[in-house]
Amino acid sequence: MIKDITYKDFDELERKIEPDRRLPIFFIYLIFGPPIGGVIFAIGWFGALFISQISSTTIVPAEALWTHAQAFPLFLLLSIVFSYLFGGVQAILTGLFISAFAKRNGKFGYRMALLASFSGSLLGGLLFARDSLTFLALLTAIGVLASILIRFVFRNRFGGVVAKP
Repeated sequence: MIKDITYKDFDELERKIEPDRRLPIFFIYLIFGPPIGGVIFAIGWFGALFISQISSTTIVPAEALWTHAQAFPLFLLLSIVFSYLFGGVQAILTGLFISAFAKRNGKFGYRMALLASFSGSLLGGLLFARDSLTFLALLTAIGVLASILIRFVFRNRFGGVVAKP
């Protein structure tokens, strides 16, 4: 005799055969976290530089602004390369935290991304910025922004609830 399958039975069967997707979360944060943080740092640095020169009371020659604009691609590349040095520990800690507490199917929300990145960035920042509270705040803010941005970019993979038919 054939038994009718209910939604509960189907969900249980699906849960048994569904692969564990928490490990890819760790690798996504490890691979993409530091470069995104490097891009955030480079844009923030050059943004602050341009604002300080534009809002200066002295006249800034156009050549100086053009020189800075030409140097931006190289600075961006160097920021991405060195981002693994300054953001690798934060990315590892954030990825481990989210992997440990995410659902088996890899779903987690923005709140978990924020909490994990804040704690991971704070702990990782303490390794590099023990003496400077400003540098610690900067590394923590960059880590949090990078984590939220990763969560947003991979929102179809990490979030959303699939409606049942």
